[in-house]
This record gives sequence, structure tokens and C-alpha cells, in this order.
Amino acid sequence: MTLLRTFGKIELNRLRKFVASPYLNDEPDVLRLFDYCHVVLKKNPADLALVPKEKVWKKLFPDKPFNDLHLRRMASDLTQLSIRFRAMEQRQNIPSDQWINEQKALKPLASTNTWPEWNAKLPAILKKLRPSIPSFTCLLFNITGISLTALIG
Repeated sequence: MTLLRTFGKIELNRLRKFVASPYLNDEPDVLRLFDYCHVVLKKNPADLALVPKEKVWKKLFPDKPFNDLHLRRMASDLTQLSIRFRAMEQRQNIPSDQWINEQKALKPLASTNTWPEWNAKLPAILKKLRPSIPSFTCLLFNITGISLTALIG
């Protein structure tokens, strides 16, 4: 839950949408836990670490007896979703990474006749571009297998 305190207001709002997505999270209890934590974070982020587990459980499940295992599992799921969200946000801030991932996703859709042709033209295109971003070059090498000497040439 410490990770949640590192998010700003706008990030928390986007994270809520992420956690609410049934594609990414199939546990409605995790969303309820996030909503409770979000309320506490709005008041005072430091208070989140001070709230007893039993109190959190009572807010989420007033009619059920305390279940530490279930609460820890929900907290773990929320932490994992938060990590995935943070990683996704960082990937979107690096255009070369995003482009590489999009191209990688399109590769299976490419015709068997056109993909090798495009792949053969790639070194010449990249030589003209001479990417200055090292991560771009490394990622491209990982995906295409083109030697770095062909790029630097």
C-alpha cells in the first residue's frame, strides 16, 4: 500500500480507471480496497500506513468477520496492478518503446510476402534516421535482430 502514496492526484484518478477495468482486474473487492485507500490518501497520505487492517476490513465488509488472508491477497493484487499501471505509464512516455511494441504487435498480422520485404528495408531506413536514443537502438536490435554495426555503419 506504500506504493499508492507515491502517486499524484491525477495519477490516482487514472489508476482508478485502470483498476476498475474488468479486462485488467476481475476482482471487484480490489476496486473497493482502492476506493477506500483513495479516500484516505485524499485526506492525508501518511494516514494510509496507520489505518489498522481490521478497520479497513470493516469498511469494506461490515457484515463479514475479519479475514486477514483475503485482505492481504487484495492488497497484493492492488500492488501488482499499481506496478503494472506505473510501468505502462512510463512506457507511454518513451515514444520509441511504444513504437517498437506496436510494430511487434503488428508482426503476426503482416503478410508473409510483405513482412520480409519491409524487414529487409529496415536497416536502410534506420541508417537514414540514425536514432540518437540508445534504448531505441537496443530495443530495435532485440526485435529485428539487426546488428548494431549495420545501424551505425
